[in-house]
Amino acid sequence: MKDYLCKKLFNRLSGTLVIRARCGNNITGLACCNILYPSPRYSGQLHIKELYVSQCDRNKGTGKAIMRFIARLALEQECLSLSWNAEKSNPGANRFIRLWEAE
Repeated sequence: MKDYLCKKLFNRLSGTLVIRARCGNNITGLACCNILYPSPRYSGQLHIKELYVSQCDRNKGTGKAIMRFIARLALEQECLSLSWNAEKSNPGANRFIRLWEAE
């Protein structure tokens, strides 16, 4: 249990992690996510709370680059799942999710 508490639950990645994409000095996108450790048996669930790419930088690969970074992070942290939600009122986000899931 001590190992679980120290290495998982109190890990610096247990809080909200903000990931940003940049082009020069401009931030072109960001994601907010966290890794949940609900129990030793089911530890490592990476959840994306927010994924945003600025309007003028959409369809340029920024969102995919952020998702690849998050996917690598999930693998490195031995996460059992990676999840995120989009509101029904955001068709662009829902299309992106469907495209990403197809890859």
